[in-house]
Amino acid sequence: MESQPAATVLAAIEQGQIQPVYVLHGPETYWHDAIIQALRRTLLPDGDVLNLTQLDGRSAAPAQAVEQARTVPFLAERRLVVVREAAWLAPRGAAASSGRGTGGSAQGGGGRTTGGDAGGHAGAAGSQGGADQPEAGGAGSGSSAGTGRSADPAEGALLAYLDDPSPSAVLVISHPPDLDGRRAAVRRLRQRGWAVACQPLRDEALGQWLARQAAAWGKELDPEAVAWLVESGEPDLRRLASELAKVATYVGDRRRITAADLRQVGVAVATAGVFELVDAIVAGRRRQAMELVGRLLDASEPPLRLLALIARQYRILAYAASLRRQGGDVADLQAWLQLHPFVARKAWQQSRQLAPDRAMAALEAVLEADVGIKQGRWPARIGLERLVWFLAGLQVAEPEPTGTPKPYAKKEAASRQKRP
Repeated sequence: MESQPAATVLAAIEQGQIQPVYVLHGPETYWHDAIIQALRRTLLPDGDVLNLTQLDGRSAAPAQAVEQARTVPFLAERRLVVVREAAWLAPRGAAASSGRGTGGSAQGGGGRTTGGDAGGHAGAAGSQGGADQPEAGGAGSGSSAGTGRSADPAEGALLAYLDDPSPSAVLVISHPPDLDGRRAAVRRLRQRGWAVACQPLRDEALGQWLARQAAAWGKELDPEAVAWLVESGEPDLRRLASELAKVATYVGDRRRITAADLRQVGVAVATAGVFELVDAIVAGRRRQAMELVGRLLDASEPPLRLLALIARQYRILAYAASLRRQGGDVADLQAWLQLHPFVARKAWQQSRQLAPDRAMAALEAVLEADVGIKQGRWPARIGLERLVWFLAGLQVAEPEPTGTPKPYAKKEAASRQKRP
């Protein structure tokens, strides 16, 4: 069983569907923090810190996390144990080279515990958690199913806990890098459906997330505003959430957020400029294109970031020009590349002025500029300006007749003509 998407798990937590164990992995740390915060709100109301334990997984052993999870909660139904940077789930080579994570004992003192101690050891049951755990490498460590290889001895306590998790605790293991699928504990977590993939969102999925975030502020995003945010660079959800908060505060009581609002508060300015820049380039308006790229560079936009945005737009245009030649339409482009509707419509409109062979020539020029800048053949600004000058000089496509049928429509028309 594969890891579950973070958005699905977060929605389930907000509906009160809580699992006893979660392992969060993947580079999008926004999801890690969002899931942990949702669990805190659900399990620890009114700012309860006595039943919250946080450990540093780079120095705390798995047995220490299990001991905390076995501890009886203090005047509450459940406690929350969070382990961050759990190096003992990383690929073995990485863990060994760092010299961290699996070494040490539960009493080694390497892991920092915050909260939970006031009620953590109340009664005999509080100390039972550590005593009942199997010794590392003992019978509790089990073996790697299907591999004939023993599990990592440090995983023994964790494997035993996964088979019998405490009903009065939720154990969250956060490891932003990817997991080692060869580890017995990782396979067990995935089999139980407790592994959560925290991956970045892109294109249409990112647009839907932005709409939900705006709704949480009581706002609606114009399609063009969504497109600007989607195209504003790497889909860093934490940055996008911050920028949405900024523009939501700026518009005040007004419900609708427009692209003009984003421009006013300095959000996604580079994206808007690139849309205008590509418009000028494909239309062959060299002077305007050079003025636009100069304005963006003078506003301290990094040349390589602008180059990446131009490259992405031209890749979309190459697909659009090819689809247009084959008789496709904007819906085909949106479905093929999973684009936001506004981005797809914009690219389809721009592709009318760019023949497919010219689109490929543009991509080759983008690659040459990227390599030239990175190899030091010319400064970044000069390399970008040379590229824009070249792209704006490419011959535009001949206007195509309206109502051009798709290939399958042509075949159907020919078939009807042959019928008696």
